[in-house]
Amino acid sequence: MSFNRFIDKIVLVIGAGAGMGKATAMSFLAEGAQVIGLDMFEDRLEALVDETKDLGGTLDTYVGDITDMKTIDGVVDFIQKKYGTLDILAHVAGIMDFMLPPDMLTDDIWDRVMDVNVKAQWRMAKAAMPLMKNHEGNGACVTIVSSLGGYVGSSSGSAYITSKHGVEGLMKNLSFSYRDNKVRFNCVAPGAIATEIMETTLRIFPEYEEKWESGMCSEGMEFYLLNGIGLVRPVELGEAQDVADAILFLSSDQAKFINGASLVVDGGWYSA
Repeated sequence: MSFNRFIDKIVLVIGAGAGMGKATAMSFLAEGAQVIGLDMFEDRLEALVDETKDLGGTLDTYVGDITDMKTIDGVVDFIQKKYGTLDILAHVAGIMDFMLPPDMLTDDIWDRVMDVNVKAQWRMAKAAMPLMKNHEGNGACVTIVSSLGGYVGSSSGSAYITSKHGVEGLMKNLSFSYRDNKVRFNCVAPGAIATEIMETTLRIFPEYEEKWESGMCSEGMEFYLLNGIGLVRPVELGEAQDVADAILFLSSDQAKFINGASLVVDGGWYSA
């Protein structure tokens, strides 16, 4: 089944170079959108360009680190000058904290996780609002990827868990703050999804690449698997496309009355 829900819509996808962000950018393109794909890794964006030549829509790429205000201001300025407006913002970028237990977590990992997973979301929304407020029709839409980790205390991964709870709270605040300006804010909360998030995290913290065989803290994973939600294994891993489909639904006119909501995409893991 094919759709054309986003023909001529201007869409900014944050974290468009890999995983859920890449699937989201490709899905918007396939439905006719004019996509600006932002990622901090140029090689990933080059691959995205190669893989989307025949999808339809149009693709601009923007290389930058979303923890740097120069990137946020720069991409918004680019959109302002080229398009003059922004219809949809999909903020998909995020990193892990190696599932470190609280007593092993370092300040630099804590700060970076918070900067990428929470602070950058607020900064981007703030910077983009002048291009998104008071659109005609059903208005504009922002969808932020949180996590099932924004619903549970879990065990280990305290920086990641805290950041995702923060994202859920931020979304609710923004949805209420801008409801009279015709901008909707929602979250998609994935469960266990096969993505490149650990590769991304290791690119940012290469000093940890050889520390643990699995890329995750062995002590933290052992604690996780014996406590909390780690005791309940997901039936299977979801795919990046499952999350992309949810983002596109929330971004579409089909969801025009959905605001301040969080859609869990986890195959039923949270229901256990």
